Amino acid sequence: MVIYACCNGSPELFAQLCGDHGITILKKIVKTTAAGFFGATENGEDTEFREDVFSTEQAFFLRNIYDILNERLQEITVPSDFVLCVFGIFKKSVGILNYAAKGKSGLPTCSIMIDVPGFSLTILRDVCAQKFVRGSNEDLGDAVDVLLSHGLIEFLLCLIRDLEPTSVMRKAIKQGEDQDGPKPSSLKPCPYKGFRRDIVAVIGNCTYKRKLVQDEIRQKDGILLLLQ
Repeated sequence: MVIYACCNGSPELFAQLCGDHGITILKKIVKTTAAGFFGATENGEDTEFREDVFSTEQAFFLRNIYDILNERLQEITVPSDFVLCVFGIFKKSVGILNYAAKGKSGLPTCSIMIDVPGFSLTILRDVCAQKFVRGSNEDLGDAVDVLLSHGLIEFLLCLIRDLEPTSVMRKAIKQGEDQDGPKPSSLKPCPYKGFRRDIVAVIGNCTYKRKLVQDEIRQKDGILLLLQ
């Protein structure tokens, strides 16, 4: 954040950072920060949830990454290893759904255990939207393709199935209580307002000009699920 603040608005300093020596230094800083903050999540490892696994600094770090990416979505190209790390963080952090109450506000919530999955999800949402925002002529598929190869769509569809229904769907559930499926008492709450929307947005962004993803959603009966 110090480097970003000092270089913001100065193309000369950014050019130096993007040079051979600058990039080497930045890579070491990012790798050290990621290793110290998030541990073994880069390849989806160690995804078991613990209530004390995240800190205030980590939530703050994710929020600032999200703010920068969202502000400069048309300028920043995100490497695939970074988004895979964020996906690992998200998978680890959604364990909070087993303990959280239904959220009454959007992000940020002032709760570390909710802001971490929230901002990691919104980072994934924006990364998956880059091809749509910047046009299909740019080669921006690598990061999203890596996420897809690591089961992003299946994971998110399963997550939505486990969430409490929207208010619109509750009436339909009351009319079909004898049908098979998870009972309302076993379903998980949305930890913040917009959680379901953000999940649907990630999936929707991944479908842009990707027929294989569209087919996967249909095969997994995900269309009606996304329309809820």
